[in-house]
Amino acid sequence: MRRELKNLSPRTRLTGQQFEGNSEKNSINNDNQFSKLLPPYGKEAAFLLSWGVQPRNDIFIFAGLNAWQKAKAFGDTQVVLCLPLGTDPSIYFWPVKDCSILLIDTGGLNITDVEKISYHLLLSSASIVRAVLVNYTLVVYRRDTA
Repeated sequence: MRRELKNLSPRTRLTGQQFEGNSEKNSINNDNQFSKLLPPYGKEAAFLLSWGVQPRNDIFIFAGLNAWQKAKAFGDTQVVLCLPLGTDPSIYFWPVKDCSILLIDTGGLNITDVEKISYHLLLSSASIVRAVLVNYTLVVYRRDTA
């Protein structure tokens, strides 16, 4: 699968209702979400989502000071996304629909930053966000079921 993703840069902008993969066009059900950028390392998650495939494990999202390095280290074995320190999570399309998320604070974030990131992930239809803070505290965020 990684072979098909090589033609996409980490900052791929999906602008239409189509996503190229395996030389076939696959429609993605969305409402103009794909006019936003994918987060760094987001092409694999977007590719899986476009085919209706859920990752077997949580999607790891590294956020903060060392996010790039951590995402690169885990990217070969895990579906990862990256949010560098100081980046607004609202500028990205988060390909996390119905997925469990493990949000890992890699340094430099405060609880407000973690809550903002979690909010945008839940708005993108993540089923649950488990945040591991830099001091190893676990915070769990869920969508309201009502």
